[in-house]
Amino acid sequence: MQLNDHTMLDYALAYEELGWFILPLKPGEKRPYVEWKDRRDRRPDKAEITSWFQKFPDAQIGMATGKYSGIDVLDFDNTSVSIPHFEAVVHDLPETFNVISGRADGGQHEYYKHNGSAFKNIVKPKDKNGFKIDVDVRTTGGIVVLPPSRHKDGPIYKWGKLNPLDMDDWRDELQEMPKKMVTFFENASSSDGDSVKLNLEQILSGIGEGERDVLIFKYCCRLRAKNLEYAEAKAMVINLANDCKPKFPVKEAIKKLDQAWKYEPGQKSLPAPPKVLPAGCSPVPLPVPPASWEAPVFLKENTAPPIDPSILNGIIGDMARAVSEETETPLELAVGLILSVLGTACQGNFIVNVKPGYREPVNIWIVSALDPANRKSSVLIKLTKPLTQYEQLKKIQMEPIIRDASSKRQNQEARIKSLRTAYGKAKQTDLKKIEDEILEMERKMVEVPVYPKFWCQDVTPEHLGTLLNVHAEKMSILSAEGGIFDIIGGRYSNGIGNLDLFLQAHSGDPVRVDRGSREPVFLDNPCLTMGLSPQPEVLRGLIDKPGFRGKGLLARFFYFLPKSNLGNRGLDSKPVPEALKAGYQDLIYRLLDITPGEDKHGKRQPYNLNLSGTAYQMWADFYMANENELREGGRFEHLTDWAGKLPGAVIRIAGLLHCAENPVQPWTRDISPGTMQAALGLAACFADHALIAFGLMGADRAIEDAQKVWRWVEKNRSDVFTKRDCFNALKGSFSRVSDIEGPLKVLEERNYIQSTTKQTGGRPSVQYTVNPEILKGWA
Repeated sequence: MQLNDHTMLDYALAYEELGWFILPLKPGEKRPYVEWKDRRDRRPDKAEITSWFQKFPDAQIGMATGKYSGIDVLDFDNTSVSIPHFEAVVHDLPETFNVISGRADGGQHEYYKHNGSAFKNIVKPKDKNGFKIDVDVRTTGGIVVLPPSRHKDGPIYKWGKLNPLDMDDWRDELQEMPKKMVTFFENASSSDGDSVKLNLEQILSGIGEGERDVLIFKYCCRLRAKNLEYAEAKAMVINLANDCKPKFPVKEAIKKLDQAWKYEPGQKSLPAPPKVLPAGCSPVPLPVPPASWEAPVFLKENTAPPIDPSILNGIIGDMARAVSEETETPLELAVGLILSVLGTACQGNFIVNVKPGYREPVNIWIVSALDPANRKSSVLIKLTKPLTQYEQLKKIQMEPIIRDASSKRQNQEARIKSLRTAYGKAKQTDLKKIEDEILEMERKMVEVPVYPKFWCQDVTPEHLGTLLNVHAEKMSILSAEGGIFDIIGGRYSNGIGNLDLFLQAHSGDPVRVDRGSREPVFLDNPCLTMGLSPQPEVLRGLIDKPGFRGKGLLARFFYFLPKSNLGNRGLDSKPVPEALKAGYQDLIYRLLDITPGEDKHGKRQPYNLNLSGTAYQMWADFYMANENELREGGRFEHLTDWAGKLPGAVIRIAGLLHCAENPVQPWTRDISPGTMQAALGLAACFADHALIAFGLMGADRAIEDAQKVWRWVEKNRSDVFTKRDCFNALKGSFSRVSDIEGPLKVLEERNYIQSTTKQTGGRPSVQYTVNPEILKGWA
């Protein structure tokens, strides 16, 4: 990590010179990359620290506290409340060195000399009333984060009270922890830590009026932090004022209470950040942005790069581009649906041999999410037209065959019915003859063919099983909407999701459903393709649906989140050339005409597709690179369920592209390096979009609202604006002024803006200033 002219390693080595026990921490955490507690008192030296920060280039800087570095630390959160609370019931904080953390609600670390006290690491001890103080104690066995590491909330840690002293003077400036504080923490560490014998009334007795004034205000802040009702807190403050010796004026006490009730987090003034590190760290400067601004922590919007138009070759590439141009829709929509059509035409007929013991089918699941009015249905109709026409053609061809077979079967059923009736009245000597005739006719019952059906739209899991059973264990769900997610989630089953058949039909696992109320469904190798184009809003919250992520449903989809063309469309688009339509239809027809072979038992046997040696090596290299990204700190650290299936999905895509390139007996040729390269290119694009899609599926509404507010700020290009200006401009999205405060707070936390309150004689006006670094980009 580069900061100004220095790296994190530079800072780590500077701290080592102070005699501190330095550790490399995982980003956003207080967990080190290395084991350290078994080292006893042996501190890491410069060579060891250097090797760590070279091995873990994203590491932040940590310090082991207590006996390891000779320092104990009090770690305060929500400082505007926690520090007054602490000082009211424990002790005033002595002047000592401290660090301002990057917490959104304010954080502060107070440094003290470690003197071997008996207290232990403590998380949020309780005061005498049983209310937790928002402070953690870091002593032997604990770790704190050092500047200029970055907090998980975004901003960097900075030194607070600090002077550029030499090393000896610096150690003199580090304060001892007062005995009252030590006693408090020793009691808080013990089994009866709740019975701390510190009493605010005792502290207030006999002290000067100026000190009482401050302490009563701190006490009022503590009552507010305890979330008491104002009336209850008021009664307590009045009693306290009357109990003071001499008495404290009740009116003044209530005034302090009113001040505390108006006290907002963040109002507590903190020292300005220093210009240099403590002694021994010079000449490494701390990165202090101009005018106290820190770099913005950018909001994640749909920034996935668009798909490369040349990524698909041949007829399917030409057709996807032509449909995209005619409908003025993003290319990703056409690519996602055309791959789904290929999956529909090829599934069940082919399987890709990757290596001994590992094979992949070629059915595929793709979601291309777009808002309404993006002509999704038009694209769907154009690309599925060959499937629909093929169904109609086969229906015409099969109609007389089905009619004849149906008539013969009805006759057979009528004859069998007649024989069964006669059997009940026949003589004993004739029964055997009737039985034999019935059995013979049942053996020769005519099978009535069914009209072919390759795809459907909204379908229940139960009926999907029936469709697979009837149509050679193959079916596709192709839709311009996302209603299937509601059905899978239990729309027709009282909210109880039914995912199993969908999951089994993706991987080709056998299905055995034998419920008494329905016809049994026995499938040996089911294949299901899905091509969906729902609204992005449909994806929101899918992660929270029971089983959707835990059982791997969402991990089986490829995702496209293309940018809409709405607002940029014209009237001069070119229609798809008729020759291209004919070529695309011929390709799909050829693939649909292929029927898989059969084994010696008459069981359906898909054809094997094999990888060329070079194609396999390309895939193997991708597999290992992808595996590295699944590790902690990797690109897919939080998306291992999806990315873990990505290499297998690449094989499926390569198989489909190979069949599109070789529609006549594709099993007679190996999958080429060029085909594998196209599949890997698509996988890279899908990966970019999946990271955004999973963020959307578990999206934080406040982040989205903040993005909306920021788009308004960018559009106006104003370096200063008021809350009222913002609300008036966005009334359509935010019905109350309070609704816009959350998004503005998010922008503040991420250093996009800073707020100030301006007194106007009436209600104060809140004004926001835009980060100067962002303004430079507008210039």
